[in-house]
Amino acid sequence: MAPVMAKILLLSCNTSTKPSPVYPLGLSVVAQAARNRGHEVLEWDLLLSRHTLEETAQQAAELGPDCIGLSLKTLSHLPYTDETSYISHYRRVVKSLKKAHPGPIILGGPAFSLFPEFLLEYLQGDYGIIGEGECAFYTLVEQIANGSPPQAKIISGTKKPGAYAIPVRDDAMCTYYKQSGGMLNIETKRGCPYRCIYCPTPELEGRSYRHRACENVANEIHQLVRQQGMDYYFIVDSVFNDPAEKYLALAEEILRKDITIPWTAYLRPRGLKKRDLDLLKRAGLYSVEIGVDASTDTTLEQMGKGFSWDDVMETCSLLNRAGIHSAFFIIFGGPGETARTLKEGLHNVEQLTDCVVFGDTGIRVLPKTPLYEKALQEGLIPPDRNLLDPFVYTSPEVSEEWLRQEVTTAFKGRTDRVYPHATHNSKVPLLRKMGYRGPAWELLKDNRADIMKQFSQKKSGNAWRKKKGVK
Repeated sequence: MAPVMAKILLLSCNTSTKPSPVYPLGLSVVAQAARNRGHEVLEWDLLLSRHTLEETAQQAAELGPDCIGLSLKTLSHLPYTDETSYISHYRRVVKSLKKAHPGPIILGGPAFSLFPEFLLEYLQGDYGIIGEGECAFYTLVEQIANGSPPQAKIISGTKKPGAYAIPVRDDAMCTYYKQSGGMLNIETKRGCPYRCIYCPTPELEGRSYRHRACENVANEIHQLVRQQGMDYYFIVDSVFNDPAEKYLALAEEILRKDITIPWTAYLRPRGLKKRDLDLLKRAGLYSVEIGVDASTDTTLEQMGKGFSWDDVMETCSLLNRAGIHSAFFIIFGGPGETARTLKEGLHNVEQLTDCVVFGDTGIRVLPKTPLYEKALQEGLIPPDRNLLDPFVYTSPEVSEEWLRQEVTTAFKGRTDRVYPHATHNSKVPLLRKMGYRGPAWELLKDNRADIMKQFSQKKSGNAWRKKKGVK
């Protein structure tokens, strides 16, 4: 039976702008997949709204959608502070919509996928989707529209290869995120084969990579450059450089299409070669962020990272030789951390040159991760602990206060060493207003005290890059 066409409103509920607003890419992908099925889809974003929640709900009701889908991006911003404000915000959104709109409300997004049962009940949604929502969302909408809604209220998205709906991004949203966030985001694949003990991505997206076709990705980038004036982008894959080296094929496709604007990606510090980085730089790679997450071989092994500190040092050297800016993110106090490993780790970090290092202490424990199981086994949390109330794992071998003091002392007086990570966030909005594109942390590398003065003298991020020979 042919599906009944539905009118759908998709709403991004995120209101966090720390450190920069991030375009709701997942929402737009779900929207385009539903459009490709023939449904009428509208996309709204609360970050762009100038209305109260009640006014927004009333406007939504006046549109007369058959259903409303809500994307819940995050529960909190770093560091791990108050969770309740975001959950309460989501609850107010649902409550306002339900007063004005009689149809079903479907919840989804990264935050929902972590705590689906609790959030569906607490927020009083009608249905929820875990994980990837393209097919699951329009299938659910069609079942409801055809009068045969599923009995299950929580539906798992399918983790399978196939056509990826290139989102047709909203002009107003693109303008806002370019001006406020400095760059738009691109996804080239899903899934993750690695086993970092704190990360839920393999559970949510699958334990193997599912790549988009290189031409498909390059066409999206080209489309955004041509239609939206995109001048910087961020490849948001959890890890860009895959073992099969399909990332290099994408770089070659970008070069074939003569796309030369700068971009950033997350890299894994293993298996990279100078010729690979030279190719990536020719394709526009300007800077990289690397989640090292520990600072010694002992703690790297405990974190399940699958690479050594020598790999980290070699990667840092290769990036410097290639002229690619780099930031390394390190967590102190994770599993296996002792007074000895901390001393060794701080010495190791000191050896990283011409780069920025962001440090944090302790790791947020999330459900369905090996770190959760470890915390249970060590008796640090009870089996009935509600992880919406944040629990931060710190090695029992070190005290939190001592850990913070040691890292603070080691990083003191250097702008290229940032602890805690969130202290950099306060500077970013002003840099965006001054026209800066790309990750703002690259300004920290010069190790000067007055970063704002340094940047203002360069007039704008794009002008600075031109002086440095970046197209």
